[in-house]
This record gives sequence, C-alpha cells and structure tokens, in this order.
Amino acid sequence: LQFPENVRAKPSLYIGPLGEHGLFTIVREPLDNCVDEALAHRCTGMHVHLDPVNNEYWVMDNGSGIPVKPIKVKDQLGKEHSVSALHASVGMLNTSGKFNDEAYEVSRGAHGQGTKITNALSTEFEVFTFRDGSWWTIAYKQGKETAQVAKAKQGPPNPFTGKRQTKGTWVRFKPELAIFKAKRFPSSMISTWA
Repeated sequence: LQFPENVRAKPSLYIGPLGEHGLFTIVREPLDNCVDEALAHRCTGMHVHLDPVNNEYWVMDNGSGIPVKPIKVKDQLGKEHSVSALHASVGMLNTSGKFNDEAYEVSRGAHGQGTKITNALSTEFEVFTFRDGSWWTIAYKQGKETAQVAKAKQGPPNPFTGKRQTKGTWVRFKPELAIFKAKRFPSSMISTWA
C-alpha cells in the first residue's frame, strides 16, 4: 500500500495504542517539530490550541518554516519524483523536512515519519509556512492532497491573539475520531510531555 492507505490500514504500527495516547501521539508530532526549532535557536515561541467542540487542533511556532523548493524523492516503489519539499515533509512517508544531518543534532521527533502520520489519520490537515520571503500553504483530507503547494496572500490567524502570524509554521488538523478508541485526550498530557 502507498501513503496514506498504508498508515490508515494499520495505524497502530505507526502510533501504538489507539486510545488517548495514540490520539496524543498525532498531536505531539507537529509539536516535536516546534521543539526542534526551539532547540536549534530558530524559534522563540510556540502555541497549541485544542478545540474539543470542533475536534480541531492548531500547532504553531515562529520558527524558520518548512522548505518549499522542489526536491527529488523516491516513493516506496523506488520511482523518483520531483516534489515540493513541503509536500515531501508532510505528505510522503520516509521523507523529511530536515534535509541535512546537522538538522537532527537537536531533533526529538519520529524522524521521517512524524507529521505525515498526523496527516494520514486526520479528516482535515492544513499547513501554512513562511519560507523564502512568502507564506506557502498545502492541504489534505485523510492524507490525500486536496490543495497543492501554493503561495498564500497572508499568514494564518493566531487563535489566541486574532492577529496574523508574520513567520513560522502553522498546522491545523482534525483527527479522524472513527480511527481512535478515545474521542479526546486530557490536555494535562501536553504539560506532562513538555
């Protein structure tokens, strides 16, 4: 199976138990990327917004953004493709947004898998990132691309301040609750994790 069907067919292979901890795992993966940015001194702030009413999660930072330029990657069958680095980092398995070994010196995520698993197990998944002087966006439903990488006119709103972000990365997703045994996880898990 290709992505996202391989993840959706056997989600426990990628995130473990499908209860509260599994749900927390797909929230934690984009958070790990924010922490990586902070550990590398490229980020001074991050926010997590949990909306249990709409089953929506927002994770954002003010870091250096995800690369967007075209790169060459091989799919699971060994076929080479030229794709945006943004798509490769969130929408293709066994690829990464960290394109050199130095980037992993301060990394704590599931290298090469992470946020893609969040994408595959969400009904909606959207990314805005500020890179190379512009905002860029991409969107998915159940791990399948619905809007290709494109320049955005402005940054996304910060749910805490209402102001538009001026840099960093913003990820919004809705976990597909039919996959999980839990419908939400205790927010205290985030403070314990941090």
